[in-house]
Amino acid sequence: MKTSEMKNNENQQQQQNNNEINNLMIPLCNVCIEDEWEQQSICFCKDCSKYLCEIHTGIHKKKFKNHILEYLSPTTTIITTETTNSNLSTTVSSNNNTLQQQLQPQLQQSINVSSFIDNNNTLQQELIYHPSHHYCKEHQDQITNIKCNNCKLLICIKCALQNHKQHDTILIEDCIKKDKEEFIKLFNKKKDSTEIIKKRKLKVENNLLKVNKQIKISNENIELEFDKINKNLNDKKDQLLNEINSLQKNEINKLQNEIKILEENLQQLNEFSQINDLNNLHEIDLNIIKNKIENSKTILNKLFLQNEYDNYNKFNFTINTKKAISLINETKIEESNLTKFSNKFKFVGQFGSKGNGNNQFNYPRDILIDNNLIYIVDTDNNRISIFDINYQFVKQFTLKFTPSCITMDKTNDTLLIGDFWYNIVYRYSKNGILLNKYLIDDNIKKSVFISILGIDIDENENILIYNYNNKKLLILTKNFKLIKEINLDKYCYSILINIKKNELIISNDHNLNIYTKDGKLIKTIESNEKFNCPSKIIYNIVNKQYIICDEWNHRILLFNDNFEFIKSFGKEGNEQNEFKFPKSIAINYKTGHLLVVDKNNHCIKIYK
Repeated sequence: MKTSEMKNNENQQQQQNNNEINNLMIPLCNVCIEDEWEQQSICFCKDCSKYLCEIHTGIHKKKFKNHILEYLSPTTTIITTETTNSNLSTTVSSNNNTLQQQLQPQLQQSINVSSFIDNNNTLQQELIYHPSHHYCKEHQDQITNIKCNNCKLLICIKCALQNHKQHDTILIEDCIKKDKEEFIKLFNKKKDSTEIIKKRKLKVENNLLKVNKQIKISNENIELEFDKINKNLNDKKDQLLNEINSLQKNEINKLQNEIKILEENLQQLNEFSQINDLNNLHEIDLNIIKNKIENSKTILNKLFLQNEYDNYNKFNFTINTKKAISLINETKIEESNLTKFSNKFKFVGQFGSKGNGNNQFNYPRDILIDNNLIYIVDTDNNRISIFDINYQFVKQFTLKFTPSCITMDKTNDTLLIGDFWYNIVYRYSKNGILLNKYLIDDNIKKSVFISILGIDIDENENILIYNYNNKKLLILTKNFKLIKEINLDKYCYSILINIKKNELIISNDHNLNIYTKDGKLIKTIESNEKFNCPSKIIYNIVNKQYIICDEWNHRILLFNDNFEFIKSFGKEGNEQNEFKFPKSIAINYKTGHLLVVDKNNHCIKIYK
């Protein structure tokens, strides 16, 4: 029973506290609050949505005569100070301290100062209510002057103490004040930004004026310069045209004289009906004669001398080897001007070492001597190195492929270089400029073994290419059109074109075979010297000897004109008279030196 009575008393006490809190809410003048002053309001302006005290109401009437003011209707309730303070203290203590600190000043502000105290220490207070649209929907006698941040709602004090007591709440006046401060900050910031933008705009406009002025000046200067350049070009053009005309006349006279001489020589050739002795006929002589004729033909064509060229073109430039001796004598090329190789293999010196520097090689594979220049195929460095006739480095040019062999196309003075891995031949100028490339067959895939092993050009300007992988010898035109394909029984290592007998000397693994140009085997060279992959065969036109590079036996062999054995030189090693897989050889006719490409010793050795 006692417990039940106690609960009833507590409920009654709680209800009484709520009623007292409802009676304590009195609005303050909004204008006074902005001035940090507390004064009770007597009316509400619907146009401004503000509560006004008695003083500010009079001011507002004079300033805004058309505004609608709604005066608050008063009600009077008498409560004691002790009861109010006691109940308020009990109610607030049951909630969190934060809410108590927020609501206590508002409760104190709502007490009317004009109240009076009677003899029984009773506080009589007049409570004033706001218009209906500012009251709480749940507690219609309470003003919504608190914001709940959790629920995003406007609530009254009863809601704050009951349903929202654990939420984050703030008085609307504080919220307005805070927003006002934020607005002022943003406004000032915008004002500052506006000033900065104005200054920046003014600066950009000034710069734009300067740039436009500079552009105008630059355009004028460019026009002046171009006028000067055009004048100089026109003067230079006239000068060059005059020089070209003068040179053409001189060159035409020179070529006409040369054609006349050649016509006389050709006429002499026609007088010969039979020639029995061909011992003095050499490949180098024929090439010189043919080059001389072709160069004259080319120069005439470039000068557009069509009439002279048509007459010149009537001559037959295919030189019959049986009628060439008289023309050879006219060229006055004497063997006495060429130095013989002594056959003693006396070591003169060497150049090159392993590396990628200017005077270094990485597994060189071939050599070519032409017009006082020596071309070395530097295989694993992917380049061609060039030296002068005294074996001094001149220059080099890099390739985008791995080179295997080289020859000179004297018809147009260009280099033909074979690809080590692919069936492709590249044409380069002597200065290292790529001019063209030719796919030898449709098999463009990378080979397991060496692909293009050697290239030669015969007296008819046909190109001979021997392919290691498919055991074939290809004969092509100078434009790389297939003429004939010769199938070989074994792998081909080297080919020598015997112009005198119109034969091909071909080496395989252990033999030397002689073929006709049609691919018919004539005979196999018999020798007590057992070959092991002979990689290069050359003919010394001065000594009238065959020189063979016997690669896997690490030696050099000499044979006479009838392939009778003369001498063997060298063995495996890295000393002066030793080799490691010598790959190619060449004769320097000006010095009589034999140059050996010592592949695995990465150098070129010189003998006399």
